[in-house]
Amino acid sequence: MTAKEEKRVEILNAAIKVFSEAGIEGATIEGIAKEAGIGKGTVYDYFDSKNTLFQEMIRYSGQRFRDDLVSVIEQGDTMMEKIRLISQFYAKFLKEHLDIFGSIMTGQTLSEDMRSRMLKEMSTTFKAVEDMIQVGIQTLELKADIDIEIAASCILGGVQSYAMKKLFVDGYNPDEIDHEGIAKVILTGLIE
Repeated sequence: MTAKEEKRVEILNAAIKVFSEAGIEGATIEGIAKEAGIGKGTVYDYFDSKNTLFQEMIRYSGQRFRDDLVSVIEQGDTMMEKIRLISQFYAKFLKEHLDIFGSIMTGQTLSEDMRSRMLKEMSTTFKAVEDMIQVGIQTLELKADIDIEIAASCILGGVQSYAMKKLFVDGYNPDEIDHEGIAKVILTGLIE
C-alpha cells in the first residue's frame, strides 16, 4: 500500500469513529481531521465534501465487513464454529458501527451509485455464506437437499436480529451474547 493509500485509509478509519460517535449531522471534517491527526485541508485533498467522505466510508466499511467475514468463516473448522464466529464478528461490527448501520438501513443519505455498490457488497457477502454452506454439504455436516439461498438468509438474518436485540434492547456487550446458542438454533433448527 502506498503512503497516499495509507493516508486515505487513516482518514476513512477516523471517519468511521467520528460518524459513529457524532452521527451524520454531528460529524464534521474538522473532527475527522483531528481524529486522523491531520489538517482539515488534507482531508479535502482526498475527499471533496463530507458527503463524499461519508459515501466512501460506507463503501470501505462494506468491503472491510465482507473481507473480515470471509476471514472469520475460514477460521472455523465445523459449521457450528463458523456460525458462532459469524455471530461474534457481526455483533462486534454492529456495535462499533451502530450509527453508520442506521444510516445505511434508511438509505436516505446514500446516492443511487452507493446503493448499487452496497447491493453488490451484500451479494458478495451472501455468496461467501452460500459457499460456506456448500462446503458444509460436501463435508456432510449439512443435508444435501438444503436450499442454499434460504439457509444463507437464515444464518445472516438470524445472527443480525439476535445481535441487534442483545446489543440494543438488552444492553449486552458483544462478548456477553450467547453466540454458541444462536449457532445451535440455526444449525439444529427449532424442531429437532
